[in-house]
Amino acid sequence: MGTKFLFIVFVVAGLWFALAASSERPIVETNYGKIIGKTRNFVDEEGGGAGIGGIKDVNAFLGIPYASPPVNNLRFRPPERPAAWKPKIYDATSFRNVCAQLEVPHFETSIRLAWSDFTWNNYSSEDCLYLNVFAPARNARNNSSLYPVIVFIHGGSYVFGTTTRHTTPGEVLPRFGVVLVTIQYRLGPFGFMTTGDEAARGNWGMLDQVQALKWVQENIGAFGGDPNKVTLLGVSSGGASVGLHILSPLSKGLFHKAIMESGVEFSPFAFSSVQKAVNKTKSAAQKLGCVTEKHKEMMECLRAQKTREILKHYEWQNVGPVIDYFFMHDTPENLRRSGNFSSVPLISGFNSHEGSHNIPKKFQPPIEITPQVFKESIVDFVKNHTFHEDDMTSSLLGEAIEFQYTPWGKQQNSLTLREKMVDMQSDYYVSAPTLEVLAIHSQKAVTFMYEFSHRSKKNASEDWRWVRHGDNTPYDFGLPLLNISSMDFSEEDKYVSRLIMSFYANFAKDGAPTPSPVQGVNWTEFNMTHGRYLAIQGKPEVKANFNPYRMAFWNRYYPRLVNFSKDMVSPKAPSEEEVNPTANQENSGSPTAAKKQSGQGLLGTILTCALLHRAAV
Repeated sequence: MGTKFLFIVFVVAGLWFALAASSERPIVETNYGKIIGKTRNFVDEEGGGAGIGGIKDVNAFLGIPYASPPVNNLRFRPPERPAAWKPKIYDATSFRNVCAQLEVPHFETSIRLAWSDFTWNNYSSEDCLYLNVFAPARNARNNSSLYPVIVFIHGGSYVFGTTTRHTTPGEVLPRFGVVLVTIQYRLGPFGFMTTGDEAARGNWGMLDQVQALKWVQENIGAFGGDPNKVTLLGVSSGGASVGLHILSPLSKGLFHKAIMESGVEFSPFAFSSVQKAVNKTKSAAQKLGCVTEKHKEMMECLRAQKTREILKHYEWQNVGPVIDYFFMHDTPENLRRSGNFSSVPLISGFNSHEGSHNIPKKFQPPIEITPQVFKESIVDFVKNHTFHEDDMTSSLLGEAIEFQYTPWGKQQNSLTLREKMVDMQSDYYVSAPTLEVLAIHSQKAVTFMYEFSHRSKKNASEDWRWVRHGDNTPYDFGLPLLNISSMDFSEEDKYVSRLIMSFYANFAKDGAPTPSPVQGVNWTEFNMTHGRYLAIQGKPEVKANFNPYRMAFWNRYYPRLVNFSKDMVSPKAPSEEEVNPTANQENSGSPTAAKKQSGQGLLGTILTCALLHRAAV
């Protein structure tokens, strides 16, 4: 029977464009019943040409329930399997609810570019445990023809986010020979409220992710995906989530490779203390009139509250997973350093200027960054981001950071000082934690590192932000290849996007991004001997030993400085081998001048000794 076509018109970013959709809707049969989706046919070169293997059509199955709605009695409890809908056919041709969260206006705009009639009132709910499957339009019948699977976990600090955004279109990446699954999970109070005991262990959002991975194992074969080749991909807190799955016994065997972007389990935002999380729960309960002395009664009271009331009274800062002795049995640091993790092949990295999105408005242009303002920004950073209540620690840390990030030997103008402010934020939150995780992981498994440094001309309006947190995500999913004129992507943007999708498709299939060179690029493994990584840009380049002095500051010196503030014993400076095991680099700047500017007396001596010959990079 021939395939008929009809033309559907979409509005994206205010412009009309046409694409062909088959009138014969794809149907697959899962363990829960049949599902009907829709097929997207890429016209001409839209979406990256024929991709890999000549794939031109992609099936989309949207809003599939992977768990029962976590509402009423299931609120603040582990997810349960969804009810079957046999013999009915489930309509998976439209998106379903996003998870209840704070209603951020600019975030709504991003969702509406992909889902035109979205509003918070109509499509935000606790009933949100849905996933989407995007697969090459070929229903595989035997294991040898199955495609590798990539499961995407979105970011958003564990408090906001969705699978449905214009930056993460699902239909392009499958053209490179993979099945893509994008999942939603409970956020904020509904995903991470805890009492620290059996009344509410917490980590509900992480358990949702585990349930989604179980669903993939049971059902992805029906979509042409290989359950034995599942790669986890996460960005920001989604990347940290991937790292936690590498550590969790509940996730073992549910995936086989991992990609962590712009966030790892060592990132400061990745994990929370039980006590802080319990305090948040009790604070919200008090505001809602619930008793707090008896935890079980408190949670029953909270289960009876309206969604909006809980959203209104919850403290949203520093939300995250905790030790619950079920999903997580210890801190990420202890588990990693004891070797208690899954030795799956790993890709991890970050953008070149991750921290620019963290710069407070009072330090953004047109404000000029003078040396004094630079120092004020460090005081502000230490006060607001490193969470040290001890005045001595804060003072020591502030002066040490000023020493490390002052651009010695360079002109200290507003541009150079602002970039160092960005470097400070980038290193603390993402870069240094990533290097530490990579160093440990590479001792047990194949490991690759990247730095995404490609800057699109469409971002030129804010030059000072460089390549910030999240700028890489549209390239992972092929947004530049959709030829949306208002997005103004260049040919170089399209090249970078094709390159990344080829890397990830290869990795999902073979465990290496370049089993053979991709467009002339060979991505070398990372290890502690040479520290090689790929700079992903218009002209990709293999480099080595990423900013070793800055990394040593956070991963070696900083912990000793904190201990010194407690013990009043001078911390031992990191050795040259700890900082840079292979490079023999000349140091720039003046240690004498650095000593004068970093402080006098005992503190200046400590800092000078600790950072001697490490004046600046």
